[in-house]
Amino acid sequence: MRHLLMVAFAFPPYNSGSGGLRAYNFYKYLPQYGWRAHVLTVKENVYDFVDSTFKLNISDDVTRVFCFDAKRKLSIKGRYPAVLAFPDRYSSWLPSGLIAGMKIVRKEPILALYSTLQIPTAHLIGLGLKKLTGLPWIAEFRDPWIEDYLPNSSSFRSRIEGRLEKNIVESADIVLLTTNSLRDYFLRRYKHVDPNRFRVIYNGFEENYFAHILAEAPSREKEYFNLIHAGAINGEFRNPYPVMKALSELISEEAIPSKELRLTFIGSGEYTASQGFLRDVSDLGLEKQINIIDRLPYELCIKWLQSADILLLLQYSQEVEMLIPAKTFEYLRIGNPILALADEGETKQLIESCNAGWAKNPDDIQGIKNTIYQIYDTYRKGIAWQGPSKEKVTEYSREILTGKLAAFLEELSMG
Repeated sequence: MRHLLMVAFAFPPYNSGSGGLRAYNFYKYLPQYGWRAHVLTVKENVYDFVDSTFKLNISDDVTRVFCFDAKRKLSIKGRYPAVLAFPDRYSSWLPSGLIAGMKIVRKEPILALYSTLQIPTAHLIGLGLKKLTGLPWIAEFRDPWIEDYLPNSSSFRSRIEGRLEKNIVESADIVLLTTNSLRDYFLRRYKHVDPNRFRVIYNGFEENYFAHILAEAPSREKEYFNLIHAGAINGEFRNPYPVMKALSELISEEAIPSKELRLTFIGSGEYTASQGFLRDVSDLGLEKQINIIDRLPYELCIKWLQSADILLLLQYSQEVEMLIPAKTFEYLRIGNPILALADEGETKQLIESCNAGWAKNPDDIQGIKNTIYQIYDTYRKGIAWQGPSKEKVTEYSREILTGKLAAFLEELSMG
């Protein structure tokens, strides 16, 4: 068995996004491919959200070290100096992470390093361990760190962060991305770096976990035709207004009875309490159709999504065209119709390539209405949804995707 040191801030029972599940499933399935991962992460009390219901098989190979959230510990009246949160609020992890990482390298026969970006400090730990040990290193960017198309991309902080990212990209033996478009973005930014260093492993789902959850999900009475969105929304590229406008018009036109409709948001964040959202709901007359549910444990959330008649995705703007929300892959596995508000980009391509649903321009209210009514009409007539291509969806099983990571590790360990 070959040994890998994995540096990951997000690791179960962390429950705020998919990062923890991606890292955990690599950790879980790597032994099938001859690799044992030693995880370096932070103590659980650092996380804003934890999910104690995760049924995980975690051994003594997980090392949790000191870290604190600068926003939580050092702010006064909600404010704190930006220098205390550079490159992120958890930069206090850096010294303890380097010390613990070196202890693991000295104790175990580590052959490679892996760090994953949700928290940039993870990459600084990975970079430090690379410099100290000379071990081959995979640096994973699930999202861009530096977004040079944003208005503040020329700020002093962004310039410093840009130099750090450049150092990371130039030092890593493999830069791992989550979509082909994100790889293209990095290739444009770093034309001087060997293109072969930039590799892709898409996000996915954990088949065994889903099979267990969905097998236990009870059959339900079809009281409502329910559109469900899981995760944060906002007033920008994840604004549900176009869907709400379409539903309001379908009700006004008596195409769908108002009493049959529900639009459910799970773990939507602060936006659903904002004046703008509440005003939209009131103006559109949807007070009785909107259902707001707080963040749920992962298993319960999946059961809710399994009950949806339409799984809703909101991913539109130039800034997110090269990314795919991680929940998209969970939607694919559930197999219910997906309605995405998405411009041209990775999300639309994935949905269409899997025959998993529809991707509509957010300005096309009539197109959104037609799609919702089409799905409703089949629901009303009792016509079963055929679902996405199972063969295509299987490609995104975490177990299969981990095989790609193992292949990269084999390549690095053989020099």
